[in-house]
Parts: sequence; structure tokens; C-alpha cells
Amino acid sequence: MLDDADAFADRLSAGRAALAAGAWEGARDRFRAALAVCDGDGRSTRQTLHALARASDVPWQLAIGADLAVPEVEGPRPPRLRIVNGYVSRLQAAAAHDPALSRAFVRVTGLVDRPEALFRPSIARRVLRPRLNGRLTSN
Repeated sequence: MLDDADAFADRLSAGRAALAAGAWEGARDRFRAALAVCDGDGRSTRQTLHALARASDVPWQLAIGADLAVPEVEGPRPPRLRIVNGYVSRLQAAAAHDPALSRAFVRVTGLVDRPEALFRPSIARRVLRPRLNGRLTSN
């Protein structure tokens, strides 16, 4: 089963810029780890697939959210997604001037930290603080 992980990952990421840009590397590692744990331990196919779904959930949601931030992409945009995408847009703009925000964003998109890390109070304060004359205020 492990031999098919790379081919499986490549097929899933085909044509998806957000995944092809690197997010899928971490997901592929998690797929391989899940397969290694599940392979030969007596789990059913359903249990193995459930473990794979859990391993891919975060990178998949990141990719979907990034895709749906583009207005031309069709798909439902529930209020939660619109709020998160608005926050991430502000975070990206602020990260251009704030190394701490830049590090936090790269750690999440690189699948080192979970997305919730971008909502920690120390990060959220930096993202949501007011701007004066187009520049971030100091806090």
C-alpha cells in the first residue's frame, strides 16, 4: 500500500496550484505515516481510509479556503469561510511588514503548525490592529 502513496497524492493534487505549491508535501508525509501505521495492523479498509481522511483534512481545508478566496472560483462561501478568508487576507498584508506574522503564516502553510495558530491572541492582535497612513501602528 505504501508504494501507491506518492501516485495517490500526485493524482489528488493534479491541477491544484495551492497543493502543487508545497502544501501537499506535508500531506503526503502524513498519508505515508498513516499508511505505515495501518498497513498490516489488522485494520479494515474503512479504518485505513478514515485515518487517511484525518491526515489530509487540514491541508485539504487550507487548499479549499485558498481556492475560494479567488472570486472567479465557483463554490459555496459560508459566512465562516468568508470571515476566515478576510482575516487571512489581512494577515498576509500585515505579514509583508511584520516578521512574526510572516513566520506564523509560513509555519501554517508549511503544515508545521495547525491553522488555529494564526488565531492566537498574540497573532490576532497584530493582524487586527489599526493602520495609520497605510502603515501598521506599533503596539
